[in-house]
Amino acid sequence: MADKSVTNLMELREKVAPYHPQTVTKDTSTMAALTSPILGVDDARWYLLELATLRGDTTFEQLMKPLNDEMFDFNALENRDEYQMPVLLISGSCDWTCPVDWVEEYADAITAPRKELYLVEGCGHSPQGQVPEEFCNAVEEFLGR
Repeated sequence: MADKSVTNLMELREKVAPYHPQTVTKDTSTMAALTSPILGVDDARWYLLELATLRGDTTFEQLMKPLNDEMFDFNALENRDEYQMPVLLISGSCDWTCPVDWVEEYADAITAPRKELYLVEGCGHSPQGQVPEEFCNAVEEFLGR
């Protein structure tokens, strides 16, 4: 992808959405972040900068460009990571940002004493914000074993 801007990603999301319909559409992460007892002034300023991008301001995109370039060029499958602890991967079944088949491929490629993939049906890229209770239950169940 040549244009790695947030604006381009939002346009891509609109075009891809009909092919990956989500049945879980509510996202509580923004409200949880904004009402967090540890939200600081800098956090709020950063969030406002991000919102300004949606209105055409490019400041946030310019600040994020080095990180975005690194993220979009990173391929976890090249690492063949070896973990010394159990690994739980949680993915939404309708995640187009990191498709389930890539998560499954990564799970197969890594080494860990125990590894598990938990799939959240109908969810997109942010199960922690879309279904926080199910997400937490999956983590607690995994850690309880």
